[in-house]
Amino acid sequence: MWKRLIVLAVLIVIVLMPLPALAAVTADVTITATGIVVGAPGGFTVAYISDYEVGLSWTKPEGAVNTMIRAKYGSYPASPTDGYLVYYGDLEYTSDTAVSLDETATAVYYRAWSEKEPGVWSPLYAEGNIEGVGVTLLAFIILALGMMIAAFVIKRKVLAFASTGTWMVLAAYSYNRVVTEWDIYYALFFLCGGLALVSAFEPFIMRERKEEGEEEPELDEEDKAFKEEADAMRKEREQWSSLFGNRRRRPTRKLSRYEKTGEH
Repeated sequence: MWKRLIVLAVLIVIVLMPLPALAAVTADVTITATGIVVGAPGGFTVAYISDYEVGLSWTKPEGAVNTMIRAKYGSYPASPTDGYLVYYGDLEYTSDTAVSLDETATAVYYRAWSEKEPGVWSPLYAEGNIEGVGVTLLAFIILALGMMIAAFVIKRKVLAFASTGTWMVLAAYSYNRVVTEWDIYYALFFLCGGLALVSAFEPFIMRERKEEGEEEPELDEEDKAFKEEADAMRKEREQWSSLFGNRRRRPTRKLSRYEKTGEH
């Protein structure tokens, strides 16, 4: 009986021990709710106008006085002080004229914050991005260059012709976008045109390389003697094979003549 009481007492102690600790933890927790000061700009859009201008538009939320927009290459601005300033004011549209989409090989990222009063910014933001033209050009250049190298390595004319077509398209695109003689598209036009010619002559170069590879290598004196001896042995073997082959065929021809005429 007393053993059962001891076990029951131990169970009661085990169950009641965490209660003080739980009460202490609960008493030490303080929860505070912070409301949103002002909302993020609504309807934020990023539109391509030219290689040197990007249009931005948005709608100010209720309670917002100003809007700040910042931009950064490669990633979104982390705060209202990160990246470069595009706009700060009370309007709902602007243009970023500090970009060079034809030269960048990465995207340009924009973020917009609302300001309720000087120095009081919304914790929320609107964002958008636009890829530079250089990203697409770089992808096509890598594709054409890869096909040209693969055509040289595995000797496939189809890849050479495909590479030539891609280089020609890039050259035509670059020529249509040339503004000045020192424009990047001007240099790209000549680069793509030259690589198109190289890729076009690639099948002929591969054929010459193949013909050169089929030419017999020059032999030294020992190799020449060995080759002559091997050729002589092969000719002698062919002569003996021909001789014995004729002897085996003669009885067959006689038997055939006997069967036809009946003469001995």
